[in-house]
Amino acid sequence: MKSLLVFFFLFTSILLVGCKGDVGPQGPPGTNGTNGATGATGATGATGAPGATGPAGQDAAQPAVYDLIVDLSVSAPSWTLPTTFGGYDIALAYIMTNKGVGFSPLPFRGFTYTAAQTDYLKLDASFAVYPTQLFFYNETIIPPGSTFPVRVVILKGAKGGRINLERYQDYNKLKQDYNLPD
Repeated sequence: MKSLLVFFFLFTSILLVGCKGDVGPQGPPGTNGTNGATGATGATGATGAPGATGPAGQDAAQPAVYDLIVDLSVSAPSWTLPTTFGGYDIALAYIMTNKGVGFSPLPFRGFTYTAAQTDYLKLDASFAVYPTQLFFYNETIIPPGSTFPVRVVILKGAKGGRINLERYQDYNKLKQDYNLPD
């Protein structure tokens, strides 16, 4: 029986090895596998050579500062600028508040003391700039002859220049940046 089994196994093996047919058509492609994990970041490359030095810029011009006493009880008081206002120049105007202790930017809506520091009045004041003049406006009714200290600061501008006007809503920052007098 053993020999019959060995003979049968040997016969079946020869039969299977000898039965080889033609190659069939290629099957459809399989589905894509999942991506592997992202590899670690490589080392930083070498630093490039420094670029050429740019041209020297102009020193910032010291702003012109003018202290005025403005009668806001009259209609549109004006002040003539000592020099022509340049096309890129910026005028900032501040009204003195707190009995000479601080400045608030124009337009200003609130209470402040007069120049004589005798009356505490409500103002709704603003200003406009023209090439040779500044005009002041007040929308509230105040006693005749009510004058107020106003500081006008003219910053010299340049084509393509940038000035952070939001920063200069706080007079102390303007004073700090340009070393302005009190």
